[in-house]
Amino acid sequence: MFLTGSPAHPGASDEDLAARYRAGGDVALLGELYARYLHLLYGVCYQYLRDDELAKDAVMGLFEKLVKEARRHEVQRFAPWLYATARNYCLMQIRAGKTRREQPLSHLTDGADMEIADPLHHQELETLHDAELDALRAGLSELAPAQQRCLRLFYLEKNSYQQVAAATGYSLGQVKSALQNGRRMLRQTLSPRA
Repeated sequence: MFLTGSPAHPGASDEDLAARYRAGGDVALLGELYARYLHLLYGVCYQYLRDDELAKDAVMGLFEKLVKEARRHEVQRFAPWLYATARNYCLMQIRAGKTRREQPLSHLTDGADMEIADPLHHQELETLHDAELDALRAGLSELAPAQQRCLRLFYLEKNSYQQVAAATGYSLGQVKSALQNGRRMLRQTLSPRA
């Protein structure tokens, strides 16, 4: 696809290359590191986007994102961090409607042990049954008004963060906080009691 050639640092660990890139900003170091995972990243992107060209575009877009992200984050374990970053990137592409996918999105709930930016996302709600949606709506009534409103607008009405902020008059930070706290409270409310 791209980033071909002999590695300049074949014995260096992923974490060493990431730390050196973070310290100096030499994109060649990040390119070498990225090349190690290129085929795996394509596989992850294809798994989520289900289109060859979209997956290739995502791999390219992901590299551009990493140029910034890898300088801002001190990465302890590169491979899991890269997987989570790729997964989130693809989920954001799907959420933004930048895919041509028509099949069900239930496969996106795999890998629950990996960190993601927004664990309870729109795609998961599309797979819920009517009874589960009723429980979700009932659980919303248990939350604080700000959390109720933000969760309803974001998940049930499928608005973006910016649209929720505009509709509620809250700042983007307040919206994200209300969503995060509301999701946590909702999980506690809806989880079966032992």
